[in-house]
Amino acid sequence: MLEDYRQMALTPLQKRLQFTADRRSMLEMELILAKYLREKLQNMGDDECLNLLSLLDQSDADLFDWVSGVTPIPENIDRNLVKKLAPSAR
Repeated sequence: MLEDYRQMALTPLQKRLQFTADRRSMLEMELILAKYLREKLQNMGDDECLNLLSLLDQSDADLFDWVSGVTPIPENIDRNLVKKLAPSAR
């Protein structure tokens, strides 16, 4: 079983990402992000953390729609990162 990402030894930037992901306005996005971070957070570098933090500046409603494929991902959004999150939505 995967270690709970809240108990991992993390860098300050990873902790900031963890905090931001844990405090979303939609429970669905918290669950998607928790699943993704449980698998990836400990191995994420600073650039990856900053990219995800930037994506999390978007509204949860938009993020959920993009991740679940309900609406197309806008051009100004990192499509690869959204696609990496998509399996965690299933």
